[in-house]
Amino acid sequence: MKRTGRAAPRRSTGARKSAKAARAATAKRAGTLGENTGDCKNIEKWTLLSGSAAPTGHTAVWVPNKTYDRVAAAFLKDHRTAAEKKSLRERRASFSLEMKCDGTCDGGWCAPLIISDDGSVKVWVCDCEYFV
Repeated sequence: MKRTGRAAPRRSTGARKSAKAARAATAKRAGTLGENTGDCKNIEKWTLLSGSAAPTGHTAVWVPNKTYDRVAAAFLKDHRTAAEKKSLRERRASFSLEMKCDGTCDGGWCAPLIISDDGSVKVWVCDCEYFV
């Protein structure tokens, strides 16, 4: 006779977790054709520049205040001089940004691929590339 209600013994959380894991494992499906199976991503390398003018080989660009504040906060955590900290807080410091496409792909490699080119503006994305 099966006990129900308050008299029924409780299952342990370990049994519930293992049952959930078993269901989750069977719910996974194999990747479909054309699906990105890699983990390609752009890796940012920010550098604090000493001068306010853009150095040779760099172009000055504008970034949103939220992005600037995030980068400046990371540099403020480092040991900086009082003048550098002041310029970072006042949003007058210059940064250099280098982007590198890196990661792994199943059967390919990560590469910057151009997805739009209208002459004056080019849009790049870091994605898997394969031999065709």
